[in-house]
Amino acid sequence: MLTVVSARSPCSSLKKQRDKLKSLCHGGVTRIRPDVIVVDPSRKGCDQELLKAMLDMEPERIVYVSCNPSTLARDLRILEDGGYETKEVIRIQ
Repeated sequence: MLTVVSARSPCSSLKKQRDKLKSLCHGGVTRIRPDVIVVDPSRKGCDQELLKAMLDMEPERIVYVSCNPSTLARDLRILEDGGYETKEVIRIQ
């Protein structure tokens, strides 16, 4: 199991998550194949390198928690273009 623990600052957390995932992908060859990836990025959403790393890992499912509908839509489009299908979006108030 790979666990990425978020840091105090959302920006540094996103950078640490990206760097940890990048370190698991070497030269485009992914060394791990998770069943599920769960991301809860800051309002900025996921950066392109993180999204690419997730796509390279080819998990069966990606769970994306978001507080910003516009970055969620942007990132879902990238994941859908990478072969994933959005199954359900749940709004929590």
